[in-house]
Amino acid sequence: MSRRHVYALVLALLVLVTVKGSAWASDLPTTLMDPYLRIQVSLADDKLEGAAAAAKALSVEAQKLGAQAKPLAANATKLASAKDIASARTAFGDLSDAMMAYAKATGATFGRDVNVAFCPMVQKSWLQKGETIANPYYGKSMLTCGEIKK
Repeated sequence: MSRRHVYALVLALLVLVTVKGSAWASDLPTTLMDPYLRIQVSLADDKLEGAAAAAKALSVEAQKLGAQAKPLAANATKLASAKDIASARTAFGDLSDAMMAYAKATGATFGRDVNVAFCPMVQKSWLQKGETIANPYYGKSMLTCGEIKK
């Protein structure tokens, strides 16, 4: 292979990495996503107990990830100590914001089949599996309120 061909190949690879680099972004750790998704499901099902336990687990894992994950840990701790479902839902909104900000800051993706959903009533987003809306902010009273954001 000539030197000219090698340079052309290297240049092509650099262009590919530059243009397609985001396609190689990694997912958020399952140690964050799994408890987060359990919280979302619990709140959509009007259950505080499952949400609190998952929030504790998320907080522990977020504390291991350094300064960028401090808002995750703080908001998960706040949710874990919520005394009622209304305050847990408010804390979940802050946790969702922190989760999306952490993903953006680290360049991570949310994982397979995880979508960003939006509730127009509270003007808040959340992450959930699948495309069938399961609103954690209103639970069973308005379970399908919201939309998947593309």
